[in-house]
Amino acid sequence: MKNTKLLRLLATFSLSDWQKFGLYLRSPFFNQTDHLIVLSDELEALYRAGEWPEPDVEKQDLYRSVFPGQPYDEMDFNRQCSRLLQLAADFLAHQQWQNDGIMANYYTLQAFMERKLDKHFRFTLRKTRDQLEKEPYRNIQFHHQSYLLAEIAEWQVSGRKAQALGPEVQQTADNFDQYLVAQKLQHLCTIAALNNLQPGTYQLQHSQEIVSMSESLQHLPIVAIYRNLFMMITGEETSPYFQQLRQLAIQHEDILAPRELKFIYLSLVNFCIGRIRYGEKTYASPLLELYETSLEKGFLIDKGQISPWTFKNVVKLGLGLQRYDWVEGFIHQYSPLLAEREKAEAMHFNLADLYYHRQDFEKAQLYLREVEFSDVRYYLHGRILLAKIYHTTQSWESLDSLLAAFRIYLMRSKKMSREEKKPYLNFIRILDKLLNSLPEKRPKIRQTIRDTPMLTDRTWLLEIAG
Repeated sequence: MKNTKLLRLLATFSLSDWQKFGLYLRSPFFNQTDHLIVLSDELEALYRAGEWPEPDVEKQDLYRSVFPGQPYDEMDFNRQCSRLLQLAADFLAHQQWQNDGIMANYYTLQAFMERKLDKHFRFTLRKTRDQLEKEPYRNIQFHHQSYLLAEIAEWQVSGRKAQALGPEVQQTADNFDQYLVAQKLQHLCTIAALNNLQPGTYQLQHSQEIVSMSESLQHLPIVAIYRNLFMMITGEETSPYFQQLRQLAIQHEDILAPRELKFIYLSLVNFCIGRIRYGEKTYASPLLELYETSLEKGFLIDKGQISPWTFKNVVKLGLGLQRYDWVEGFIHQYSPLLAEREKAEAMHFNLADLYYHRQDFEKAQLYLREVEFSDVRYYLHGRILLAKIYHTTQSWESLDSLLAAFRIYLMRSKKMSREEKKPYLNFIRILDKLLNSLPEKRPKIRQTIRDTPMLTDRTWLLEIAG
């Protein structure tokens, strides 16, 4: 019994979820079928025994536990599993509803209004407003729920014939504007970021109108944050918006949910990466600071792991800024969070790169020897790093042999496309020219380095070209 919808859902349960689900199933309001409780208890026992995410259990054994003494009935068993699946889904919906800010009270207010229980309504409305005001976050959800409360208060007043509408209408309209602008700005930011990856794919509908409306709402932190983010992504003079957004993220981090704060920080990181690719090196230092903060807050860790690309980018950035001690600490602290197959190679290769930058070439080569090069990326980067070491230490024969062997490997490799090989073949070709050229040929080679579109380690080649 593996890979069923029921098991895939239950595999996401924590111990606390199992305990609450057990209580949920035992409530006659939600479930009046005892054998579903038995089926859930049997599955929970497998969870506690460490059998998840794919418990090794036969359907027939489970059926006998639920219906002792009865012959196995495939159709009936599938029906019971479907019913338990629906109850588990309903349980999760109930949990979301309970944890969704003031929404439980909001639906209570709707019920009181429909039943014309004015006294109950007014008391619950005051209590709910107080609850919302005590919410730590002033994010889009806060403004949405503020609007919903204002709207239902307006509905309740409009339902009384003896009393005309008053300030409730204005409050509803104002709260709706705040929610609308904040939510639309967030959508525009997401679309604009996607358009940077796939230009022209999506339309920025009503962006000018929303930006204009947001001008008068910048006293609201959530509006100011998303307005600056949108202008940073789409504007021409982006630096002021970048700086302002950084300050806003620090100043208002306590009023944003972790998911929203992560979105802001990763947007700042991606913006810096984009500017650096366009040659704006001044963004390197802010980018490393953003990486540091994002690491501290866990924004770059997903399910206990760090992406190998993020790991490599952080190391490369830190080395470029000569933050060698910090990089060493980062490698030792975060390499254990790489996927199992990446850990050893990533640590040894990046330590080799670190010691190369520290000009401890003997130690750099020692760590390179520890890299197994099971991943073609590490092999390629390892050959480039070794070429740099041989050049710096003037080990000319070793360098010639390395370049020859590297060229043969690339030409014969079937693991890489022609486009993937080009940056490395161009590196070999240009370095070979530099090694065998007269000084008067250097200016022409430097121009070749600048003009070659697909070339790895361009900056280093320009440095040694003089």
